Amino acid sequence: MKVLMRLTWNHSVYRAGGVLRFALCAMFLVVNYTRFAQADHPVVLVLLCTVMSGWSIATWFWNQQPSKRNAFWMGLDMAVTVAIVASSRWVLGHDLLAETFYSVPGYWMVAAPLALAIWRGPGAGALFGFIIGAANFVQLPSENARTVVDFLCMVVVPGFVGFLAQQLEALVEERDRSFAAAAKLAERERLNRIVHDGVLQTLAMVGREGPELGPTGIRLAGLARESEAQLRALLQDKSVSDDAALGRTMDLVGMLTAHESALVTVSTMAGTVNMDGLRAAEINAVVTEMLANVAKHAGSGTQAWILIEEDDGQVIISVRDNGVGMSAGAVEAAASAGRLGIIHSILGRIEALGGSGTWTSEPNQGVEWEFRVPIVEQR
Repeated sequence: MKVLMRLTWNHSVYRAGGVLRFALCAMFLVVNYTRFAQADHPVVLVLLCTVMSGWSIATWFWNQQPSKRNAFWMGLDMAVTVAIVASSRWVLGHDLLAETFYSVPGYWMVAAPLALAIWRGPGAGALFGFIIGAANFVQLPSENARTVVDFLCMVVVPGFVGFLAQQLEALVEERDRSFAAAAKLAERERLNRIVHDGVLQTLAMVGREGPELGPTGIRLAGLARESEAQLRALLQDKSVSDDAALGRTMDLVGMLTAHESALVTVSTMAGTVNMDGLRAAEINAVVTEMLANVAKHAGSGTQAWILIEEDDGQVIISVRDNGVGMSAGAVEAAASAGRLGIIHSILGRIEALGGSGTWTSEPNQGVEWEFRVPIVEQR
């Protein structure tokens, strides 16, 4: 969804730039028509006007295609613009240029650095605006205030438009994040009502009446109370995972510390581990899945310990428990039966992040996992 919104935003901005290019082209076709008879090379002037028109159409189509917004096409746009500007004195003649002041493309020449500013930011727009402005200035060097102002505008306007485009894009992304967060919170409230009216009441009833069924009922009641407490804590958590968190830094230690409870102890040898938000969220999802497995399979009252370390650009996470343990055969049997929590939710996530995971276990001595994940995505 975020990629789609970004593409829609870019499409709209480049379309606006294309409309501006057409308007400036039409304006200076009229200007050149009025001075056609006085030009030194009127046939070439007609040819250049035709090129301006055709080039405006061409840039309109390729700027709507993200794959065409690259250094080659943007550079070609600049080269065509500079060539038309640089031919102005020869085509129009010194006297006509001095009288009418405008070069052959006139203000149409600002369209190319504007496209660059939208594509690569205000710095690129200002730099290439300076290049075209300089080419325009040397056609009729002058200390005339209008000449100087036009030259400065060729630098300032693309730079400002690039800055404005960046700011508007940031505002659009912030708005989209806010809408997404509001939608997620509304959905969570809806699920809260469903779960509260069904699952939580069932767990509460099992926790209340289970002891009457004997030893098995006591064990079920304990598991039900633990599950009810975990589910209530999850439903009361009003934080929203942000799918647009890519590129935003988050503290993994802070995320994992939130798992601490009467049965879970979190220790860290690192103060903070700042990493990309989506990577941190994936690691947190792995730990959440593991603790859920401990609660379901390791036995009632099982304790779990999480240790977080940082070494040589990697975060090292150890998770161990004192439960009943597991065997490789049990893992394979679960996978064959279609229960793929370890393979997909745990190891699959870690490997997708460029990391690795290992585990050891002994009967009735629990399970110990160790994960190593690069803090920064390896490309």
